[in-house]
Amino acid sequence: MLSLLHKTLAREFYTQHAGLFLFLFYLIFGAVEPGQMLNYHKSLLMAISSSPLALFSCCLLWILYALKCVLFIHKQQKLTNHTFLNLLTTLSPGKQIKVWAKLYITLFLPVLVYIVLILVTSVYIKHYGNVPGIFLFTGILISAAAFYNYRLSNYGFIQPKKLIRKPFPSFRKPETLWPVFYVIQQQTIMFFVCKVLSFLLFKAMLWMFADIGPDVRVALFGLLAAILSHTVLVAMLLKHEAACFSFIRSLPVLRRKVLLNTLLVLLILFIPELLFYFQTVGFQPVPMVQGLIFSMAGLFSFKMVLTSVGGNENIYLKFILLMFASSTVAILAHQVLLFSLLLSVLSMAYFCYSYYRVDYKCMNMDD
Repeated sequence: MLSLLHKTLAREFYTQHAGLFLFLFYLIFGAVEPGQMLNYHKSLLMAISSSPLALFSCCLLWILYALKCVLFIHKQQKLTNHTFLNLLTTLSPGKQIKVWAKLYITLFLPVLVYIVLILVTSVYIKHYGNVPGIFLFTGILISAAAFYNYRLSNYGFIQPKKLIRKPFPSFRKPETLWPVFYVIQQQTIMFFVCKVLSFLLFKAMLWMFADIGPDVRVALFGLLAAILSHTVLVAMLLKHEAACFSFIRSLPVLRRKVLLNTLLVLLILFIPELLFYFQTVGFQPVPMVQGLIFSMAGLFSFKMVLTSVGGNENIYLKFILLMFASSTVAILAHQVLLFSLLLSVLSMAYFCYSYYRVDYKCMNMDD
């Protein structure tokens, strides 16, 4: 059974997240000169091993990665082509948890490799207290993920009781902001993971190029990392729109109103990153306008591309890589505004062209 899980879930996980791993690989290796590679990673490992704050930040990143793995497995368990996972419930509870734990160890391999390097570095610099703590934390993380899937497989049909009642009074939500409330209320974990990952990637880009000095391009690279971290959130919004709001096209609603509503939703969801970017550039008007147009153009283009390919994640992934490469060139060449305006015009033109032509019900947007 474990071999079957590796051939299906593990292989599919690494296939679907190849873009994320390539992006992280670039951040870790591609942004450093080859001659400084060894010294850079040695210094980074020693900094993590000797600083409790840096080690705590790594633990947060590992938790986010674990949540991503858990959410992926949870999504796959609901698909009809993975109903064979129900056969696991015929095993004893101990064997079920053991199988899930081994699967998560396979999914955790990229993290485990770096954990081993941190353990070796901690022993080398004689910070022996890190060793049992990291071992315990990693074991708890994998065990918790495995136990969650065990509970989901065996007791997922039980409706949990609400221990805390919301004290806030109910109110009528504006129709324009329904997608925002959907993301915050129905996809809370994914929204939280996206925001934390976005902030960490933004800060990582600033720390990586801290020696360059005040340069707006550094902040734009951080903003680009934040935009790319929202690709899953954009796909989630499109899936929700395809499932619940496809009927709007049959109503007498102007296309420009739908366009403005879409941009407003993306803007509201991206406000924390924009505020952080504005603070980074010192609230200078020109960089602020550049960042705002760049953000909206990038997020809206993701939505339009995913719409044009009918929800095909493989083609969507290729566009994300293309977007990353072209945006990098535009930032380095000081042509972000021109690039953003061109991307905006193309995206809006496709929106107007496809508004009455695309049938969302035929899109491949699996839960």
